[in-house]
Amino acid sequence: MDKFLNKSPVFFDKQIYRQYFSKMVLTDAIKAINIYNNN
Repeated sequence: MDKFLNKSPVFFDKQIYRQYFSKMVLTDAIKAINIYNNN
């Protein structure tokens, strides 16, 4: 993963990557909770 990040420093600026990753994890968690509640 680090090797990939080092190859594209413009797109994967660490701050942007952290924000993107935390949003992604957050939405996945919300989806999982919704699925769990619906069943």
